[in-house]
Amino acid sequence: MFNKISDYIQQYHPDLISQLNDKMKELISATKDEESFEKLPKDEKEQHLSNARSIIELLEKNKANAGKQKEAYAWALHSARIIEQFIHMLSAEQQPEFFLRHNIAMYENAKWTQEQWGKTIVWGHNGHISKTNTLPFVYPEMSGQHLAKHYGDNYVSIGTSINSGSYNVVNESGKFGPYGTVRIDDPNSINYTVGQVKHDQFFVDLRKASGSVKTWLDETRPLFAGITKLGPEVPLFVDAAFGKTFYIFFYIKKVTPSQMNE
Repeated sequence: MFNKISDYIQQYHPDLISQLNDKMKELISATKDEESFEKLPKDEKEQHLSNARSIIELLEKNKANAGKQKEAYAWALHSARIIEQFIHMLSAEQQPEFFLRHNIAMYENAKWTQEQWGKTIVWGHNGHISKTNTLPFVYPEMSGQHLAKHYGDNYVSIGTSINSGSYNVVNESGKFGPYGTVRIDDPNSINYTVGQVKHDQFFVDLRKASGSVKTWLDETRPLFAGITKLGPEVPLFVDAAFGKTFYIFFYIKKVTPSQMNE
């Protein structure tokens, strides 16, 4: 991110490089990882946020409108915004505010990508990409809600449903691995109902549903949450109206954990 900014300034506005370096030097050190930044005093975080925003202002005052310089400018400006997002997110004093800023940043970055290159696929947990908030006990708002509001019907949310298997998760001892298991036995749940279909995998366009099927899809029912953490305070199911939450869903009857690269 920092290289995109400095390369642009060095090539197209070399007279500003010393001004930029003064602001970036401390930012590079402070933002090397989340844990280190979170430990900084509040006043230092605020100073880093101010510096990040001043870099954005510097770039906006030296905008490029054509050719390769325009592309380099777009990358430099958005890189600066991502740095600002990182600092702003980790400067939150309460966890709900942290999660809110996180999802807004996800939305802004997806929107920027679409504006640069057109049709874009955003890959994420059901909760993050759904049109409604299925995890309100953790997240005030989700990126999918912002995308749905901005793009309307042009935002096609695709949910995933499973019936059984195992998956990678952080267990109660804090270890990450294939500790999550699922077997859906609740006949009232969305997962159980679609699990009665004989196919191992399939796509369904929920927008084409009508009659009693649409009524069923629009009713709130339990949906396997797939939260990547186990614990007594973490629910295995959330309430969701599937037809209002996703346009399309992809079903896998039995899942296995992703293979981790060591």
